[in-house]
Order: sequence, then structure tokens, then C-alpha cells
Amino acid sequence: MDHLIEALRWDPANHRALVMMGNLWAQVKQEPHTAIIYYREALKHQPNDHIGATNLGAMLLREGRTEEAVEVLQQAARTDPTYPNTHLALAQVFQDQDHAREAFEEAVLAIRYAPVGSPVQRAALEHAGYNAHRCAEEGYGSKMVKEAADHLAKRAGRPVEFREDAELPTAARLEVAENHGRNEHVVAYRPGLPAMDHLILHELHHLAMILDAREQGANERFITTEEHRRAFRTFAARTVAGLAERGIARDAADHYLDAIFRGLMLQAYNAPLDLFIEYDIHQVFEPMRPHQFLSLGRLVEEAVKAGTDPEATALAGDRVARPNRIYTATLAMLYQELYGVDHLSALRLSPQDRKLAEAFYTEFKEYRDDREPGEEYEVVAHWAKDLGLDGLYRLEPETPKADDPLTRDLNNIEADPIGSYEADPDKVAEMRTFQERAKEQGLNMAVVLFMVDALKFFKHKDKATIQKAAFEIAMVGTQGIHPEKQGYKLASVPGVTFSGFHLLAYYYVSFKLVLPELLPELQLPYDAEYAMAEQIYTATP
Repeated sequence: MDHLIEALRWDPANHRALVMMGNLWAQVKQEPHTAIIYYREALKHQPNDHIGATNLGAMLLREGRTEEAVEVLQQAARTDPTYPNTHLALAQVFQDQDHAREAFEEAVLAIRYAPVGSPVQRAALEHAGYNAHRCAEEGYGSKMVKEAADHLAKRAGRPVEFREDAELPTAARLEVAENHGRNEHVVAYRPGLPAMDHLILHELHHLAMILDAREQGANERFITTEEHRRAFRTFAARTVAGLAERGIARDAADHYLDAIFRGLMLQAYNAPLDLFIEYDIHQVFEPMRPHQFLSLGRLVEEAVKAGTDPEATALAGDRVARPNRIYTATLAMLYQELYGVDHLSALRLSPQDRKLAEAFYTEFKEYRDDREPGEEYEVVAHWAKDLGLDGLYRLEPETPKADDPLTRDLNNIEADPIGSYEADPDKVAEMRTFQERAKEQGLNMAVVLFMVDALKFFKHKDKATIQKAAFEIAMVGTQGIHPEKQGYKLASVPGVTFSGFHLLAYYYVSFKLVLPELLPELQLPYDAEYAMAEQIYTATP
């Protein structure tokens, strides 16, 4: 400190020395009042010092002088809008004042400008998430959703209805009236998900895009046929060979191949459209940004996790897994552009794949601000061609009827990439529907991989230990095991936090191993998944 005092004797207007003295009194001496004097003096000589102003604002906050602090911090933000610490301090102030929306907006700016992974960015992420949840609880989102639905109903000349469906296989789904032989358009949704208003608005905006395209005679349908399924077997020849080498039975392999074909085609259709929808929501429905931050962030995180799962990737083969990663990368790029959060690096793309994903995103940006109705299907076709998927589907002008069940599913599931089942084991009717839908969907690869994990865990356990786990899961099951729910824990499997599907897989495997005679009573429709899991497990060295 002595050398700073000496510097100020020689030059009392030495801005740098004044700021450093303020820092010392603030951080070392823990005397904010004295630090404030030095920071104010420094700003007299250099009023545009945004860092000194931010430090002054922080000290004023510590002294409880909130109004002064906000004025100083906002001036600092005007001087340099890219300094993240200023926005983080403002986020904290607004959060303390219960101004959740302003706190969220400042936190997002801090995320955007802070170095990736820095303490400032991590703190900003916490503020953004906390305040986004508070905004979502205000109820404003439901008001905007209703207004959007009313507008679309007038435009379409038919009602737009919302229906809760606890057993819906996706988080939300648009059911276009003409495709279902009914008078009304329906947005079905599974209740209880965070920021659900955003997911419903996503479906409504997709309906708006369809209406736009119809008005111009430009709406198209994404069609797959049995011929395309056969073409996929050729496309995925290495995957087919890999399944055979693992000793996986033909029926189980066929189930698996149909499942990944279905998933890949859903992504080929939805991925480009989702970018347009989410960008439009961000631009047009500004009050919905906190909801979008939460729910779109969850979608991106889950897509990245699925696309980088080593066992799933190895099973699918790179030719199948690569398009999934690149499509996911474009969604991660949008989320980073909108909110500054980097999920792209977690995908670990090769330089070649990163370049292609960036080219896709550049094309999307070229279209998005002046897109004509129906041009989104051009992007679908361009990306699929560049990924070698163009022989696996066809786009054709909208017709009243779909070709096959898969096409009907593709027409129904308009946006949300999360697919799961919601079942209540205590309700017979719901369980029956759960079983039927699981059967229709084919093999659930998440359950297969979780079953492989269970087989590995139980490998060296004695019968009594496995039986203890089985009974513990059965007790949980009496309260209902919901596939999408997170956070299940078992005393018999310490150190593991289970999702619903993960727990159901352990439920099935534990009874299969030690209580097979009771397995039918569980009514879990996972016989095919277990058969395949067993083959993968025994084929793994």
C-alpha cells in the first residue's frame, strides 16, 4: 500500500493508483466506506472507467445504498455493455429486489460476455436459472399462449384446444385437425413439466408455420415408406453388421434398426423447423424468454447427452450417430446465440463435422429473417442431402392422408424431440395404454442400455442382495415410477441417482434374475428390450 500512497503524493489524479487503493480497502481491509471514497475520486478523473464504476457499485451495495449502486452500475453498463461483472452485479441487485425479469435479463448478458466456464459465468447461470423459474411461475406465459391460440383459431377458422394427457409419449404434440379427421386443432401436453408454456407455444408456432405455407400452397409432408426402411438398412450396413457381430438376434436387431430409423427421420424433419420456431419465439414473444431459457436448455442438454453416449454411439455406428450429432449441434448453436450458453463443445465434433454444422447454421441464418412460407422445407431437404439421408424419405405437397403409421407419427410429432411415457402403475387403464404405446413404439433403446447397466451391476451380487434391490424398487413402484422423472435413489444401489426409465430397467432385471415367476405381475412391456440387453451384455468382452 505504501508505494500506492507514494504514487498519489506525486500525482493525486493517478487513476490507476486510486482504483488499486479502493481495491485494497475493499478486499484486504474490508472497509467499503473508505473504498468508496477512492473509487469516487478515481471516477472524477476518468468517468468512463467501467471497471472502477462496477467496483464502486459493488461497495455501495455492501453499504446498503442500493439506489446509488443501481445508478452507478447502469452507467457502467452504458459505458461498456460487454463487461460481464457489471451485468452480474445488476442481476444480484434486481434479484434482491424481487425483480425477476430484470434479474434474468442482466444474468443472460453476463453469461453472454463472460469467459466460458469462468466463475462469473457460472454465477450468472445460477442467477439466470433461478430468476427464469420465478418468471415462469408468474403465469404470464399462459396468458401469451391463450392469446396466440385465439389468434390462430380466428385465422384457421376452427378452434384450437389444449388437452392434458399424462400418458403422452412426448412432452407436447400438435394434432392438426385435418390429419385427425376432427374439427379442432389440438395441442396435447403432458402436465407438470417445467416451463410448459414454452413447449405449448412451440407447437402453436408450428401450426402458424403450417397455416402460412398452406395459404401459399407450399405446405409439404415428410413421407417414409417401406422402401425407405429398406434403403436405411443399406445406409446403415455397418450398423447391421455390427449387431450381427455382437450376436444380437435378428428380431431384436430389426426392432433396434426400426427405432433408430424412426428417430433419425424425426430429427431430419424437426431439426431445421425447430430452429425457425425457436428463433421466432425469441424475437416475437420476448416475455417468454425465461421459459425458453429453461425448456430449450433442457432439450439441448439432453440431446447432447444422448449424442455423446459412448455405448449408444458404438451400437448405432458412426454413420447413423453422425447426423444426430450435427443436427444437435445446430440447436446448440442457436441456444448459444440466444443465451450465451455453450453446449456445443460438449458434442466433441470433428473439425469436418463442426464445419458442416456451421455451414448448416449459416444457411439457417440466411433464411430466417426473410423466409417465405414453405421455404423451411428447402432447408430440410438441403441438410438431409448433405448428410446422405435424401434417399430415406420424400417431401411432397400436402395430401389428406398419410402413407403409413410412421408417417402419421411424423405428422403428429411436430417439434418436441423428447419422447417418453408417463404411467401410473396403480391405474389399470393407464398401464394398459402404457403397454400398448410402448409396443407400438418398438424397442426403447434407453431401457436396453439401462438394462445392460443393471446386468453389469448385479453380475457379482448374490441372490439375497439382488432380491433386496428388487423389493426396494417394488416399494417405490407402489407410489408410481414415472419414466421422465429424475432423482430416484435406492439404498441397495448406493451412489446412483436414477431416472424413471433407469429405475424401471433395474426393476425388470432384478425380478428377471431372482424372481422370474413374479415378472408378469409387474406388467412391464420390456421383454424385447431385455432380450437385446442380454445379447449386448454377453457379447461385450
